[in-house]
Amino acid sequence: KLLNCRAKIRCDMEDIHSTLKEGVPKSRRGEIWQFLAVQHRVRHRLPNKQQPPDISYKELLKQLTAQQHAILVDLGRTFPTHPYFSAHLGAGQLSLFNLLKAYSLLDKEVGYCQGISFVAGVLLLHMGEE
Repeated sequence: KLLNCRAKIRCDMEDIHSTLKEGVPKSRRGEIWQFLAVQHRVRHRLPNKQQPPDISYKELLKQLTAQQHAILVDLGRTFPTHPYFSAHLGAGQLSLFNLLKAYSLLDKEVGYCQGISFVAGVLLLHMGEE
């Protein structure tokens, strides 16, 4: 029901709440989280000078960040027993590094802080890196 609302850009909040109360299947959570993020962004537009720069994920990955070392150190501490993240610099850790690096470049005020890798890790378990 929610995903049919996408074309409208801004959806009715009552429809969103009633649908979410029914529960979100695990296989659709990433898609729903992305949908909700778009809905939040549509409803809570920042003033132009506070808008994040319009730069692609791939372009962010080409840049360097001062937090790269801290991110690398924390990779092994993030869900170390989960199969996706357990291999040292494996696919999961690489995706996590890329996501954290891009975020640190996009949100200069926050940058990278210890613990944010767990939030990013959960997101990566439910949706693609980009």
